Amino acid sequence: MSTPEPTSANYGSSSATPASTEKKTLGIVSLVLSIVGLGLVFLSPLFGGIAAIVGIVLGFLSRGREPGARKLALAGIVVGFVAIAVGLVVFVLTTIAVMSAINSGTVTG
Repeated sequence: MSTPEPTSANYGSSSATPASTEKKTLGIVSLVLSIVGLGLVFLSPLFGGIAAIVGIVLGFLSRGREPGARKLALAGIVVGFVAIAVGLVVFVLTTIAVMSAINSGTVTG
């Protein structure tokens, strides 16, 4: 009698699945730029807004080109819009504070 041959082609190998090779570059860059934009809006709403807008654009590009990065792209888009909203609020509050200071005579110029 002969010994039975293994029926699995992966006999003796580990059952771990190979690492994903899907590209996620645009999704990651979108999220990073949106987070940087969110941080920058408190220092400079203009530069923070620009970083957030670029993050949003890259997020939408990533959703179409990189199916494996849809969650990263969505996070980048959401954080980018939040950064723009926060930047607008910071800009309005700063403008109100400066105008109030000028009108009260605290600042001369």
